[in-house]
Amino acid sequence: MKKPKPNALKIDLSSFDQKNDDRTKIADAELWVPCRICVSAFRRVRLTARFCGTCNQAFCEGEHGTFAPGKGPARCIVCGAKDEEKKAKARQSASI
Repeated sequence: MKKPKPNALKIDLSSFDQKNDDRTKIADAELWVPCRICVSAFRRVRLTARFCGTCNQAFCEGEHGTFAPGKGPARCIVCGAKDEEKKAKARQSASI
């Protein structure tokens, strides 16, 4: 099935809101939202329909996060880096 182009879909360009997060906008309202990493790091708007299962913020597939079917929820690079840092600290503590 071919995905419709973003301009054929509903778009929400508002800033991130904890009370109405990107997960809700994408999954429930079927809106396309800006990748939050692109907006904060590069001040550009790149629409996406992917969101992080940890922080519920939208991210660009492949560049700022990953979605791997069967391997748990999608994660943005920010949450993925935090998780890897925790694992490294745990390994270091276990080796002492």
